[in-house]
Amino acid sequence: YGITLSGWHVSEIRLFQNTLTLTLLPDFSFSWLTQLVTLDLGNNRITGEIPQNLVSWMSTLQRLNIEGNLFTWNIPPWLFQGLTNLRYLYFEYNGLSGEIPATLFSSLSRLENLSFWGNAFSGAIPETLFSGLTSLRELSFFENQFSGAIPAGLFSGLPNLYFLVFSGNQFSWAIPETLFSNLVSLRNLSFWWNQFSGAIPA
Repeated sequence: YGITLSGWHVSEIRLFQNTLTLTLLPDFSFSWLTQLVTLDLGNNRITGEIPQNLVSWMSTLQRLNIEGNLFTWNIPPWLFQGLTNLRYLYFEYNGLSGEIPATLFSSLSRLENLSFWGNAFSGAIPETLFSGLTSLRELSFFENQFSGAIPAGLFSGLPNLYFLVFSGNQFSWAIPETLFSNLVSLRNLSFWWNQFSGAIPA
């Protein structure tokens, strides 16, 4: 926990599970942390809207954890833009709701671990949501409220994925035959507690 320096620069901020009650104001910014590698604000009580410039300056950031806070609004499509070196992203159990933007992860080509379960995202999940995440190895988005048919090409660009969990949503209709066909590295899969119908593809 705390702050780690690398030379004259701050490289890590770890404030996990400190019961912080910070409200993020519109002008809240980490823009001076130009060499930051890890930002961990998980399991606190941070409230308010996530400012547009919260992490937009952190091109060196590799690990971001904002899980277990009290954000209760629609997530903006620009939130993770510029984080081109990000490898680990966790924003589980906030109060994030509404439809998830199709371009939310579009700049995260180096991402290896993505977890956003336990929110309240709803509506259809965009087929291109994970497009370009070719380095992704672990993906978890269970216990949301996604509904409707699951797109056949949702996981088509994830050749390195070995862990996938999307249980506890409200997906319905039949499971597309090609849904998992490109997941050549997959070892762990869970999609129980949905509303799929019909036969499971062989």
